[in-house]
Amino acid sequence: MNTQDWTHRTLIVTADLAPLARELASLLSPAGTGMFETALSPNGEEPATHFISAGFLEPAFGELLRDPIAFHAACAAAGSSVGVAQCENLIAASDVSDGAPSAAMTRLRLQLVVEHADTSPYVA
Repeated sequence: MNTQDWTHRTLIVTADLAPLARELASLLSPAGTGMFETALSPNGEEPATHFISAGFLEPAFGELLRDPIAFHAACAAAGSSVGVAQCENLIAASDVSDGAPSAAMTRLRLQLVVEHADTSPYVA
């Protein structure tokens, strides 16, 4: 992959919008499958309040994340029935930045959710 032609984005969505973000990301690009799986919260404990995805995106996709009308048009062209208002809400409630994930998490006061292993001696 030649990253010169790609653009880096860090994307953080609220937990309630994460299923929609996952659906649309995978619809718009095969590379979108698996996005928004990393859980975040203010204290690093469950339940997750946000989900993050970061990495290189095709330039056109990176720009869609800043324009809800263009985002909606791309989703509709890909076969989604999501409405303009849903696209506007998703983009307005999301944090999209060019910086490192750690910078976005610090700015939003979020931490990775640490899943605790079951330490019970009684394993089913």
